[in-house]
Amino acid sequence: DITTGTIPSGDSLDVQVTFNATGLYGGEYEADIVITSNDPDESEVIVPASLSVTGAPDIDLSAESLDFGDVFVGGTLDMDLEITNTGTADLNVTGLELSGGVEFFADITLFSLSPDSGRVLLVSFLPTVNGFQDGVLTITSDDADEPVLVVGLSGTGISPPDISVSPGSLSADL
Repeated sequence: DITTGTIPSGDSLDVQVTFNATGLYGGEYEADIVITSNDPDESEVIVPASLSVTGAPDIDLSAESLDFGDVFVGGTLDMDLEITNTGTADLNVTGLELSGGVEFFADITLFSLSPDSGRVLLVSFLPTVNGFQDGVLTITSDDADEPVLVVGLSGTGISPPDISVSPGSLSADL
């Protein structure tokens, strides 16, 4: 908290040193605090400083919900959900579970993400009946402040168009 100053003879001055681990990855960090003065026999004093940082994963999702809109019964619509680790330690996704609507599908393979990396999860809606469908994708991880995230899923199955032509054939004598 002090970068320059004068200390009268026989006095001392406390200097507060602050360690800040914001944005640092887990690990050991070392530095030197160098104090220079007009002391003739010790013009420079070096005080070693070390910091031990425990990294933390931090999960982030590209969306809180996925709305598939209208999809023809028997058809499929895929949407991407990106899961990102914005933290400073590996993120372990320990659970991916679909519940509710049985017409939603996703790759539920568990995985790990290193800091500043992401993975796209493909979520699909395959309606088999007409009407509104909803479900939930629950993502469980080792993120300390958000261990469980829920992504709402919704979509509506609609009847596909069915063309009919009448008459079935045409003929003419010209």
